[in-house]
Amino acid sequence: MNVSTVAGLSQLNVAKIFAEARHRIILHAPPYGAFGTNAAIARALESALAQPDGASLTALCLPDMQAYPWVHDFMSVLRPQYDSAAREQELTQSRLFLRHLASSFPNRVHVLEMHVAPLIPLLVVDDTVIFGQTAHSSVMTKEGFWSTCSMGKADILDAALHGIEPIENEREQRAVFRILSEYVHSLKQAKPISL
Repeated sequence: MNVSTVAGLSQLNVAKIFAEARHRIILHAPPYGAFGTNAAIARALESALAQPDGASLTALCLPDMQAYPWVHDFMSVLRPQYDSAAREQELTQSRLFLRHLASSFPNRVHVLEMHVAPLIPLLVVDDTVIFGQTAHSSVMTKEGFWSTCSMGKADILDAALHGIEPIENEREQRAVFRILSEYVHSLKQAKPISL
């Protein structure tokens, strides 16, 4: 299993990765307003979702800032340079983008609202796992280190969804399982919403 790391999300060509999706796209890296304002990424997602028998999209979004105290704290970490109004606007832009995708592809897009704070930004495209880190820093998340790895032949996501850990000597699979467990934890606490 190869794990590669780059400095900055822009080095991964996420638009190309999304455009080539054939089975699933999972977004566990809210908010998504920047995806909506990036024409290449927005087109790539729409292209993948428009393919006959193409990818489905599951997006976990943040609740409103007033819903839980952790949302305000989380957005303060993600956007320390923003005031409260700008953070609210970012959440609104994220929901508008997800609403656009959900209304354009109602049978392929599933949006769920998180009820626990996400610990790592995470994207899954088919068997590719992309993950970063959240940090108290003036350097934004997209500019941090981003790693990619493959689940390989085994569908570790399915195992994680069913709580079936890889055996102890499968170090790489256990490491991927650990990352995907963050998504599973959020998913189990999340509630489907219509935008």
